[in-house]
Amino acid sequence: MSPTENIRFEELVSSYLDSRLSEAQEYELLQILESPAYGRAFLEMTRIDGEIKGLLSLPVADDVMANVVAKEIAYSSGESSHKQSRMYKAVMETIEVHTPRSTGSLRPGTNPRQGGSGRFIVHRPSSEHEAPRPSLRITKPTTPWAMAISIAFHAALIVLILGIQFAGRNQVPQNHISNSETLLAQAPVPTNLPTARIEAVSGEAIAIERSQRKLAEQGRSIGDGEAIETVGLKSSAGIKYPDGSLLMLNPDTKISQLTGTGIDGAAAAKSFYVDRGIVSANVFKQPAGRPMTVVTSNAEATVVGTRFTLAVAPGQTRLDVTEGLVRLTRLGDKRFVYVRAGEYAVVADGVDFAVKSLNPIRTFIMGVNFYGPAVTIEGNRWLSHTDALVRGLKVENFDNRTNSQIVNFDPIPPVDADMRTMLNSRVYSIGADMDFKLALPNGDYEVVLYIFEPHKNGSRVFDVEFNGVLAKRGAGRLKMSEWERVPMRGTVKDGVLHLHFTKTYGNPAISGMAIFKLD
Repeated sequence: MSPTENIRFEELVSSYLDSRLSEAQEYELLQILESPAYGRAFLEMTRIDGEIKGLLSLPVADDVMANVVAKEIAYSSGESSHKQSRMYKAVMETIEVHTPRSTGSLRPGTNPRQGGSGRFIVHRPSSEHEAPRPSLRITKPTTPWAMAISIAFHAALIVLILGIQFAGRNQVPQNHISNSETLLAQAPVPTNLPTARIEAVSGEAIAIERSQRKLAEQGRSIGDGEAIETVGLKSSAGIKYPDGSLLMLNPDTKISQLTGTGIDGAAAAKSFYVDRGIVSANVFKQPAGRPMTVVTSNAEATVVGTRFTLAVAPGQTRLDVTEGLVRLTRLGDKRFVYVRAGEYAVVADGVDFAVKSLNPIRTFIMGVNFYGPAVTIEGNRWLSHTDALVRGLKVENFDNRTNSQIVNFDPIPPVDADMRTMLNSRVYSIGADMDFKLALPNGDYEVVLYIFEPHKNGSRVFDVEFNGVLAKRGAGRLKMSEWERVPMRGTVKDGVLHLHFTKTYGNPAISGMAIFKLD
């Protein structure tokens, strides 16, 4: 990670925290967050931001909190050689107030180290060899003692984050702690500390609380027991827990029975039930003995801290892990497997319950140019439609109403001559579902479908099942002249590869298909 990348990351996170991200900046930030190091830094910064905002709103009298702050600063500035005191002083020195300097003792409206009030920046240096620690910019209150209070809370939070290496070695004298805790205990219980909330919404999302359905708007708090549902093929919703853990609900997804969403969510056990759809998660490291639990109709995933995707359809659960480790239990017989980064596992009738690699060795078996001639695609020689039928491929639906079409459009993005020829011919069903069947030896396979849209924007949407297991939801949603590859993996157990295309709207249409054996 270069210094230039770190600076740009800091700028984008600062805009995000101030709700000033443009659509282009949001896309740029999402690209940066593909890096695990930047992803962890982003989660930590958004968590700290929420905690600081909540703590600064504590309804404590100014004179009471000023007394606490004065004691803390006096303790840190005294002759004690205690390590915690030195660390506190070091943290205080990282706080910079961008106003003219002044001298004097602590008094209303001033910082004991720098005078004035205004906007504080807690600097968190980074290097090319460490995860970036971007600046945190929070606009502070301007009432006299709120300035000093905010300094102390910033310092306390940074001590908590950076003081992990001191855990077990630093203990502040008990009489010092008790004075602060006694004063804070006199304050009313705050009502606006961070809780789980809707972080982002696209399309329509619904929050369900005690059978009452309401629009799930961005910023809405979520309580234990609630359900969140995305409605339609263009819907999605993001959920952020108090500890920074994030869930992303894909289109037509519902989760329910949420727990661990309250102000103690950083320590409480989190769980939720996936009724249907696809959920992607980036989970902060959970407290010892309190992992996140994700339940479906036939499986249970136990998560300590990781990135994963869980796809659920009737009687089917698939877990893909991109970082960390997840234990997946099959509820029918309580058998479990551990799925690591770069692996996946499926729980479904007729499917081996085994951990498999997301990046196995692929061996090309066959390619088919539907209703077109033999071509060379991405270095592999494909069969013509006629030759594929001779090899045993069957294309059918309930009354054999399939058709062919050959067009002459320039695909977007551009392709070579053979790819253009392949994309411009296709097979499609007429007002119904469609099936591909081909005899193959038992084993694991990857099938890559090639889809092209020569008609108009959004002409078709369909789902694809690979031997009875949902492999792709919402395929075919393309703009005019766009094309895409749709890879999917599955297992052949009875000697037949069977792809079923379920019509959502428009006619399912496929230009080409490549088949690979996975080892």
